[in-house]
Amino acid sequence: MNKFYTCRFFEPYELVDRKTYAEFGINVWFLFRQDALITLDRIRQYFGVPVIVNNWHEGGSLQFRGFRPYNEPTGAKYSQHRFGNGFDLDVAGITPDEVRKTILDNKDDPHFELITCLEINITWVHFDCRNISERIKLVKP
Repeated sequence: MNKFYTCRFFEPYELVDRKTYAEFGINVWFLFRQDALITLDRIRQYFGVPVIVNNWHEGGSLQFRGFRPYNEPTGAKYSQHRFGNGFDLDVAGITPDEVRKTILDNKDDPHFELITCLEINITWVHFDCRNISERIKLVKP
């Protein structure tokens, strides 16, 4: 991997909350692991349609689906979001179950090869690249 990675398909403000973006601006990339950012771009590339992480910058309510600050009570204490290692997302026109099935059916495709965990039984897609021995662990939030 390169020493520094910025997403090809996502702007920095799409991946962090309003307050974090106000503090760091376009320099938020340091908050994320490269493998998670690379995978996010690869998901967008594979499906070829818009992928939404956060939408607060467009007046929407979503702002903690990428990086999640430690003092934000949303989610688990040791969520992969807090380590810049996980994303929640929606793929335009494709249900979360279809996205998960595609990933699992094609888990060795280079677009998905860095994913090690998917959450199930939720109305969005969560992936992360945690350091585990399982190829893709399925978990309930």
